Amino acid sequence: MCNEISYGYTGTQLGCYVQIDANMYNRISDGDWRKLLWKAPEGTSLEGKNQFISAEVGAQLPGYASLKFRPGGGSINDYTVGNVVGVPFMRIEEMYFIEAEAAAHSDQARGKELLESFMKRHRNPNYTCRAADVIDEIVFQKAVELWGEGQYFYDVKRLNKTVTKNYNGTNHTAPYLWNTTTRPSWMNWQISRLEEMNNSGVTGYNNPTLADQPYAK
Repeated sequence: MCNEISYGYTGTQLGCYVQIDANMYNRISDGDWRKLLWKAPEGTSLEGKNQFISAEVGAQLPGYASLKFRPGGGSINDYTVGNVVGVPFMRIEEMYFIEAEAAAHSDQARGKELLESFMKRHRNPNYTCRAADVIDEIVFQKAVELWGEGQYFYDVKRLNKTVTKNYNGTNHTAPYLWNTTTRPSWMNWQISRLEEMNNSGVTGYNNPTLADQPYAK
């Protein structure tokens, strides 16, 4: 997941980078320090304000490239050092967002209060929730907070959220320019045919099947 390293599949050596969605990045307030976890594209207000382990490596990274995950000891060339890092399975920030969303489902005003309290204290002192849909804003801020940590998948599935990758100014590439009207079908984890052949107890339990839901709608 680290773009600054010279080893691994996302390192500068291979030029295959992990990037944030352009729309998601643009929605983050410039006053939110988390926005510097991704390289600011040219011509934007935060251009030149990112901190890199190596300025030379940083110059190679494209706009929107992740700077969130970094190697142990700042070692970008030695995987025996850089790969020795702690990986949190659950962060306290996640608990704050879970609490705010749970409250908002029964009382949006309370959910908004909890969200603003967290954001003002820990992320952006000037933050104000102006969204008409408080739950959507909470889930968005949670997605920013836990970007790259595998949590947004479950929120999309749970809340039946759409995914939009094909839009003016997108940084997604073909053939992944998909827009959906519901949760995307590629998130349906299916029981493999081999498993069904060897375990009659799971036969017929794929619901829905990929045939029922095309990749894009």
